[in-house]
Amino acid sequence: MAEGGGLDCILLGLLRLGMATFEQAAVKDIPIIQELAYTIWYQYYPGIISVEQISYMLQMMYSSSTIHSELRSQVIYELVKDRQVFIGYLSYQYEKDTHRIKLNKLYLLPKYHGQGIGQSMLFHTQEKGKQYKADQIYLTANKNNDKAIRAYKKFGFVVTESIVNDIGGGHVMDDFIMTCDLEGA
Repeated sequence: MAEGGGLDCILLGLLRLGMATFEQAAVKDIPIIQELAYTIWYQYYPGIISVEQISYMLQMMYSSSTIHSELRSQVIYELVKDRQVFIGYLSYQYEKDTHRIKLNKLYLLPKYHGQGIGQSMLFHTQEKGKQYKADQIYLTANKNNDKAIRAYKKFGFVVTESIVNDIGGGHVMDDFIMTCDLEGA
């Protein structure tokens, strides 16, 4: 964990865990994931990526068949609730060959930003990583997503690589790969 801020964020996450709960998603929950994705992406991402790219990526990443296929494989989706309302979701998978957790998705409705819930989601993922005895969590963050990059750094993630991937349709994902070592894993 990076010095300064990291422990505070974990403690904040522990406090906030009492308000946010996590439920492992199943096939029946695909419409909830899709509704959250569309709402979050169209509220949050304009200005970071084009509306055209948002539409393209949502169709590519959140079709029922794509999510169903991921759920059948080793990808775990979890829905995040505040009281009885779904407010976000995350997905991750354990990579046995590298002993790492890949955090594929971590999304929260913008009106819940700044309340410690995102940090709770990271803390939750960290705890899952420790259960798998993973050495590290890694994720990709759009280079223009300053708010998320700051939050990840505050939690202890560091930028380890810069990548540009052509995703088709004339669009690219221009991302940083960020990693966070799991102490005591």
